[in-house]
Amino acid sequence: MKKSLHLILSFILINVFSCKEVTSSKEFEPSKKQNTTYKDSISKQKKLAQEKDNEYYYVNAKSGLNYRESPKGKIISKFNLNTKLLVIEKTKILDQVKDGEKTLKGEWYGVEKGKDTVYVFNAFLSDQKSLSEQKINDTSVWLADQEDDCVFDFNTQTDDFLKEIPEFSNYVWDNKQKKATIKLDDGNTLIVTRGGCNHFSFYGNLLLEKSELNLNDESKIFKKALWIAEKLFNKSDLNFINESLNKRNFEIEQSENQKKYIFQIDRYCDMTIVVEKTNNNQISIEIGYDVC
Repeated sequence: MKKSLHLILSFILINVFSCKEVTSSKEFEPSKKQNTTYKDSISKQKKLAQEKDNEYYYVNAKSGLNYRESPKGKIISKFNLNTKLLVIEKTKILDQVKDGEKTLKGEWYGVEKGKDTVYVFNAFLSDQKSLSEQKINDTSVWLADQEDDCVFDFNTQTDDFLKEIPEFSNYVWDNKQKKATIKLDDGNTLIVTRGGCNHFSFYGNLLLEKSELNLNDESKIFKKALWIAEKLFNKSDLNFINESLNKRNFEIEQSENQKKYIFQIDRYCDMTIVVEKTNNNQISIEIGYDVC
């Protein structure tokens, strides 16, 4: 009898301790959901820390900022106003350019463009977005990064204006940047920018490869600028530019590798022809205007 009772008590004690171990094990075993949430949280923290360590800037040049294959090198295309750029390289190559009455000094930066590194002059970068020139009423301020508050309608900023120009049929339209890249029959490239939120720009930038032109070849430069204007702008603007060039009704600002012709026109914030020469014998002739 005693032996039977001893066996029963032993059996009960074994089961009690076994259950306790299982329960204890389950209490401290993290669920898959909890583990996944924890990993996601760590991943987000690492991503935020990485972004904080990265150095970003925004383009503050109203008409956009040219980017190049190398510092002072061949122009590839341009970034629009307020484009956010990630700095990949600080080249320590210093430079200076004339901008209006100011001489801007700075350094050439390598920035991320897709999988490539391209180069921009950092004097036209800032650590925050630029507010466009605009009227501010008593109750609100329109910010450039708020599409709902844009002065200019994004729906009208399409590539339709290019479809009517036979010579420009071979183009690639970037709807986000509101920019077209056009390969011309003579091997040169025309970059057309048309659009904006609170600040609307319309520019044609002709890139001449291995050109023998120099900054003082005004007659040839004006001829090419007028060709761009004839293809892109309305008749009124074309006539104004043509008349201003004939009467030399413009101001000139010049630096070592750039020459800017500034026109006075009431209906736009500014209208310019900018000629720039790179180290690769490439000439850039840009003509256009900004609407505020």
